[in-house]
Amino acid sequence: TRRSSDLATIDGKPVAAYSRAVPLTIVESPFIVNVEPIRQSFLLPAVETATSADSTEGSETAANADEGMDADFAVEITRQGGFTDTASVAVTGLPEGLTASVATVPEHENSVTITLTASRSLETGEYPIRFTGKATVNGREFSQDSQSVVIKILR
Repeated sequence: TRRSSDLATIDGKPVAAYSRAVPLTIVESPFIVNVEPIRQSFLLPAVETATSADSTEGSETAANADEGMDADFAVEITRQGGFTDTASVAVTGLPEGLTASVATVPEHENSVTITLTASRSLETGEYPIRFTGKATVNGREFSQDSQSVVIKILR
């Protein structure tokens, strides 16, 4: 039964258009990436500059310039739709001076720890990053980002 609201009009005449049914398959994502904590602060010591009059102290400062701080992040993979394969997790959006380990969530497991390291030379400020999970599902690469995580550098 056709209603008048199902028809369009062109030049005042009713017009109906029909198309064949299109097969559509909706597949849920195989996993979702969650991270804790979603905000992390690093309190780094002030960067000292060496003076030419005190070369001993200057060399110690230079030697320690790359020492930074580490923070561990618990990355959870919420598996869906029977997905049980491995998923690699990397961090995207890292500023210069902030590095991260790369990890793989093994088959049938749901979590992994990733360590971020902030070098002492990292500029003060806030940096949004994301943790990205990747896996091959049915022969195709699937990628899923976590929520944004804010890294705050203080001195």
